[in-house]
Amino acid sequence: MRRSRSGLTDQDRMQIIEEHLNGASCYSLGKKYKISRSSVIKDWMINFGILTKESEVMSKKTNQEVSEELKSLLLENKRLKKALAEERLRSTAYDKLIDVAEEMFKIPIRKKPDTKQ
Repeated sequence: MRRSRSGLTDQDRMQIIEEHLNGASCYSLGKKYKISRSSVIKDWMINFGILTKESEVMSKKTNQEVSEELKSLLLENKRLKKALAEERLRSTAYDKLIDVAEEMFKIPIRKKPDTKQ
Protein backbone atom coordinates (compact mmCIF):
# COMPACT_ATOMS: atom_id res chain seq x y z
CA MET A 1 0.00 0.00 0.00
CA ARG A 2 1.42 3.35 -1.06
CA ARG A 3 1.83 6.21 1.39
CA SER A 4 2.25 9.82 0.40
CA ARG A 5 4.35 12.48 2.09
CA SER A 6 1.32 13.38 4.15
CA GLY A 7 1.08 9.80 5.41
CA LEU A 8 -2.18 8.99 3.58
CA THR A 9 -2.61 5.57 2.02
CA ASP A 10 -4.65 4.86 -1.10
CA GLN A 11 -7.40 3.56 1.18
CA ASP A 12 -7.40 6.88 3.09
CA ARG A 13 -7.58 8.78 -0.19
CA MET A 14 -10.52 6.67 -1.36
CA GLN A 15 -12.32 7.40 1.92
CA ILE A 16 -11.76 11.14 1.43
CA ILE A 17 -12.99 10.90 -2.18
CA GLU A 18 -16.06 9.02 -0.99
CA GLU A 19 -16.80 11.79 1.52
CA HIS A 20 -16.45 14.34 -1.28
CA LEU A 21 -18.82 12.37 -3.52
CA ASN A 22 -21.32 12.26 -0.65
CA GLY A 23 -21.45 16.04 -0.56
CA ALA A 24 -18.50 17.35 1.44
CA SER A 25 -16.62 20.20 -0.21
CA CYS A 26 -12.98 19.84 -1.20
CA TYR A 27 -12.17 22.87 0.96
CA SER A 28 -13.72 21.41 4.13
CA LEU A 29 -12.06 18.04 3.53
CA GLY A 30 -8.75 19.82 2.99
CA LYS A 31 -9.06 21.49 6.39
CA LYS A 32 -10.24 18.29 8.08
CA TYR A 33 -7.43 16.08 6.76
CA LYS A 34 -4.76 18.83 6.54
CA ILE A 35 -4.46 18.64 2.75
CA SER A 36 -2.48 21.58 1.37
CA ARG A 37 -4.64 22.24 -1.70
CA SER A 38 -8.28 21.39 -2.25
CA SER A 39 -7.47 20.53 -5.88
CA VAL A 40 -5.45 17.54 -4.63
CA ILE A 41 -8.71 15.64 -4.08
CA LYS A 42 -9.69 16.18 -7.72
CA ASP A 43 -6.22 15.03 -8.78
CA TRP A 44 -6.73 11.84 -6.76
CA MET A 45 -10.10 11.32 -8.42
CA ILE A 46 -8.44 11.62 -11.83
CA ASN A 47 -5.66 9.21 -10.78
CA PHE A 48 -8.18 6.64 -9.53
CA GLY A 49 -10.25 7.01 -12.73
CA ILE A 50 -13.31 8.41 -10.96
CA LEU A 51 -13.12 11.73 -12.75
CA THR A 52 -11.80 12.67 -16.18
CA LYS A 53 -10.41 16.06 -17.10
CA GLU A 54 -13.31 16.57 -19.54
CA SER A 55 -15.94 15.94 -16.88
CA GLU A 56 -14.12 18.32 -14.53
CA VAL A 57 -14.32 21.04 -17.18
CA MET A 58 -18.01 20.28 -17.76
CA SER A 59 -18.76 20.44 -14.03
CA LYS A 60 -17.41 24.00 -13.88
CA LYS A 61 -19.89 25.20 -16.51
CA THR A 62 -23.27 26.46 -15.45
CA ASN A 63 -26.46 24.76 -16.59
CA GLN A 64 -27.25 27.70 -18.86
CA GLU A 65 -23.82 27.48 -20.54
CA VAL A 66 -24.27 23.74 -21.03
CA SER A 67 -27.76 24.15 -22.51
CA GLU A 68 -26.56 26.91 -24.86
CA GLU A 69 -23.66 24.73 -25.96
CA LEU A 70 -26.03 21.81 -26.44
CA LYS A 71 -28.35 23.95 -28.58
CA SER A 72 -25.46 25.10 -30.76
CA LEU A 73 -24.22 21.52 -31.15
CA LEU A 74 -27.70 20.34 -32.13
CA LEU A 75 -27.95 23.11 -34.74
CA GLU A 76 -24.52 22.23 -36.11
CA ASN A 77 -25.48 18.54 -36.20
CA LYS A 78 -28.65 19.38 -38.15
CA ARG A 79 -26.66 21.54 -40.60
CA LEU A 80 -24.06 18.82 -41.12
CA LYS A 81 -26.73 16.16 -41.72
CA LYS A 82 -28.32 18.37 -44.36
CA ALA A 83 -24.92 18.96 -46.02
CA LEU A 84 -24.23 15.22 -46.00
CA ALA A 85 -27.58 14.48 -47.66
CA GLU A 86 -26.86 17.08 -50.36
CA GLU A 87 -23.40 15.61 -51.01
CA ARG A 88 -24.86 12.11 -51.30
CA LEU A 89 -27.33 13.41 -53.90
CA ARG A 90 -24.50 15.15 -55.76
CA SER A 91 -22.45 11.94 -55.73
CA THR A 92 -25.37 9.93 -57.07
CA ALA A 93 -25.94 12.52 -59.81
CA TYR A 94 -22.25 12.39 -60.84
CA ASP A 95 -22.34 8.59 -60.96
CA LYS A 96 -25.43 8.71 -63.16
CA LEU A 97 -23.80 11.34 -65.39
CA ILE A 98 -20.73 9.12 -65.86
CA ASP A 99 -22.93 6.09 -66.61
CA VAL A 100 -24.83 8.03 -69.29
CA ALA A 101 -21.60 9.41 -70.81
CA GLU A 102 -19.99 5.94 -70.93
CA GLU A 103 -23.09 4.52 -72.59
CA MET A 104 -23.49 7.40 -75.04
CA PHE A 105 -19.85 7.69 -76.16
CA LYS A 106 -18.99 4.02 -75.65
CA ILE A 107 -15.73 4.79 -73.83
CA PRO A 108 -14.70 3.82 -70.29
CA ILE A 109 -14.46 6.93 -68.14
CA ARG A 110 -14.02 5.39 -64.69
CA LYS A 111 -10.56 4.14 -63.78
CA LYS A 112 -10.13 0.42 -63.43
CA PRO A 113 -8.82 -0.65 -60.02
CA ASP A 114 -5.81 -2.54 -61.41
CA THR A 115 -4.47 0.16 -63.76
CA LYS A 116 -1.08 1.80 -63.18
CA GLN A 117 -0.74 5.54 -62.98
